[in-house]
Amino acid sequence: MAMDKEQFIRELVEQHKPRRPLLSPALRTLVWALIVLTGTVILTILVQTIRPGCCAQLARYPLLLVEVLTALLIVPCAAYVCFSGTVPGARVPRGARITLWCLSALLLGCLAISCAHTQLSPPSSETGHRHFCCIEVLLYGGLALAGFLVMARRGYLRFSSRRGALMGLMAGLMPAAIMQIACMYNPSHALVFHYAPTALLVCAGIVALRFLRR
Repeated sequence: MAMDKEQFIRELVEQHKPRRPLLSPALRTLVWALIVLTGTVILTILVQTIRPGCCAQLARYPLLLVEVLTALLIVPCAAYVCFSGTVPGARVPRGARITLWCLSALLLGCLAISCAHTQLSPPSSETGHRHFCCIEVLLYGGLALAGFLVMARRGYLRFSSRRGALMGLMAGLMPAAIMQIACMYNPSHALVFHYAPTALLVCAGIVALRFLRR
């Protein structure tokens, strides 16, 4: 019996290697956000140059600047909410959830104001128009979503419809915000071709996470 026990322990040591501890939610959020942001910017520039005069527009029209920054800030905030609940029993910080809701409301408000009061936004123009901006948002967002699904598959995320929706939201908002700078500016065009694809990625995140859960 003693030999069997020793052999059993030896086999456990040889066949099962210990896993490294997970990074903190803040570090995982930072790493993921930087990778996605860098990849999205590089792919966007490789396909077509950034819209001329976009920096001057951001400085002259604070509403556009707040809109883009808010969309970008939602991404790491939502990622932190996802990563914080990875460990069973761990609760998502209430401040993070409140911040996420406030940022989302601010973004919706910016979009509504830009559509209703065009004088607060840059004048609509065809400058920098990208013929496949909608496809670009779906492609870049799809790559980010695929990375998130790989992390979920490896146990870095818990499976739930809410987290699937957040994954799709993050994956879509990053390229949508970048496209507001890279593509032509027109509030209606932005809603239909830049932000609307995010809804498709949200649905894709929910469905994909449910499929992986089986």
